Amino acid sequence: AVLGGVVDGIVDGHASDEELDEGFKLLKQAIRLTPDEPNLLDSIGWAYYQYGDFREANRFIEMALEAYEPFAHWELSDHLGDVKWRLGEQEEARRFWQDAVASYAPGHNRVLIEEKLRNPLAVATLLVWANAAWLSANVQAMAAMKIEMRIV
Repeated sequence: AVLGGVVDGIVDGHASDEELDEGFKLLKQAIRLTPDEPNLLDSIGWAYYQYGDFREANRFIEMALEAYEPFAHWELSDHLGDVKWRLGEQEEARRFWQDAVASYAPGHNRVLIEEKLRNPLAVATLLVWANAAWLSANVQAMAAMKIEMRIV
């Protein structure tokens, strides 16, 4: 889960295409070791989302949610809502965002998801800034993870 979180941060808050590519490579290595790990499935799905391949994103994030069953996971539901929106499936997107809210998303995330339900298109700019702030705050952790990945 820690690797998924750090690599997800690289993928989600990437400052360059090279960082996105590096995060994607790390995810593909990790998923070979644990192909059914829901957090990694979500992370690689989110990487596909960042690349604009919404069909592959949908496939991986749906697998992640299935791997969590019978439990729900707010972040995976939120991600799948975003993917469904980009695929033109607005009602499905709203359903997954509602699932995310119902799955006890943390306060600041809950506010963003609730705003997506009210005004999905207006949230995109805010998320870009939030991801850039997270990336800046976690550069050292990501560098350490890259070193650790070389050792493995």
